[in-house]
Amino acid sequence: MRQLRFSTWIGIAAFIIGALILGVLSHSFLHGGIPAADPGFRAVALSRGPGDPPVFAYWISGTGGEGEKILRLLKAVYHPRNRYLLHLDADSTASERRRLALSVQSDKIFKAFANVYVVGKSYAVDRTGSSVLAATLNGAAVLLKINSDWDWFINLSSSDYPVVTQDGSPWLILSRSFVEHCVHSWDNLPRKLLMYFANVAYSMESYFQTVICNSPEFQNTTVNSDLRYFIWDDPPGLDPLFLNQSHYKEMIKSGAAFARRFMEDDRVLKQIDKKILRRSSNGVGVGKWCSGQLSSPKKKDLEEDPSLTWGDINVVMPGPSGKRLRSLVSELISDERLHSNRCKFT
Repeated sequence: MRQLRFSTWIGIAAFIIGALILGVLSHSFLHGGIPAADPGFRAVALSRGPGDPPVFAYWISGTGGEGEKILRLLKAVYHPRNRYLLHLDADSTASERRRLALSVQSDKIFKAFANVYVVGKSYAVDRTGSSVLAATLNGAAVLLKINSDWDWFINLSSSDYPVVTQDGSPWLILSRSFVEHCVHSWDNLPRKLLMYFANVAYSMESYFQTVICNSPEFQNTTVNSDLRYFIWDDPPGLDPLFLNQSHYKEMIKSGAAFARRFMEDDRVLKQIDKKILRRSSNGVGVGKWCSGQLSSPKKKDLEEDPSLTWGDINVVMPGPSGKRLRSLVSELISDERLHSNRCKFT
């Protein structure tokens, strides 16, 4: 990969366009987290220190008719320590976005921890062009503006679903320092590349990788895995195949953090909710922070929500799926081939 070179006027134009794309408007999103008046739902303070778990910032996006899928995904990946920003693109209606925001605002857990937000002003997103990249960068900028106390940025679509609890390509996980480099850095490289990738098809698949490999402070800091499980057709199409119950065992065995794609309300999602996330029919994924108990964990459709009462949100206890993920990550970072030459220049 060659380092790209641009003339001065392109750099100035890129700076202006980047500022317009990444400008965070204070009224462009609705606060989903509103402090609860009920003292029984008092939040526990988030602890930040060397021995504490990391904080993840999630950018969860979808299109028209996918509000319920986004809400289900949010509940599946929810943890009080994390930050969440939800976005429905311009193919959705204002009433859909309003319903999503009201669903967040009416949830007792989301209200208590005030860590879920919904974008109120929508914009068009075309995954084959640069608009999906601009939307992702804008989402990252908003998350930095809301609160910059997080460690890692994760982008998910409504077709994703977690296959591990929260204890313990175009899909990526980025460090906060790198996100700040792309959004706020005085270095013109991210803006120059943004100008270039505005005319590149599927720019989301190569923009961040190109910035990393052309930024000395981030070169060779990557692991060649997006921690997602998916299956391609032969020959591959534009999207992975839809997953179902026949893929469940391999999906869990993979140790991946997320899987895609799923049909809405597919039975395998209920299987993941029950066996992995221990999520009730309308609740969030259960973690060590939940102090409630499931009285009948073998029920076909769990109706109780043990997360409605909680203890220390700063304590985690990885289950079997979390341990598989830890093994996968350990294997990836111990591979000697990953310690050098991750960015190859030709």
